[in-house]
Amino acid sequence: MIRHPFAAQLSRKDLVGAIVHQDLMQRVAGGDDYAEMANRPVRHFMRPPSPVVDESESAGILKMLLLHRQAVLVRIGGKVGGIVTWMSTSP
Repeated sequence: MIRHPFAAQLSRKDLVGAIVHQDLMQRVAGGDDYAEMANRPVRHFMRPPSPVVDESESAGILKMLLLHRQAVLVRIGGKVGGIVTWMSTSP
């Protein structure tokens, strides 16, 4: 199984934010205490929501969005049903 370093946070039916594993690891590397972080609310670590595209959009749109964002959510049948992520191999 492939693990993606991205988690979307949904509130009812609306996307409200995202958590990126890299952000958490940068906090730990910067000196934040992992045990203390584990007790904080999820909202403390959220980024703004990722863009959402309809399943009928072209792959070119995904490419353009992924140049600026780490993930794009895909709406299928009116609901978020997929996620496309970009993982760079450079630091």
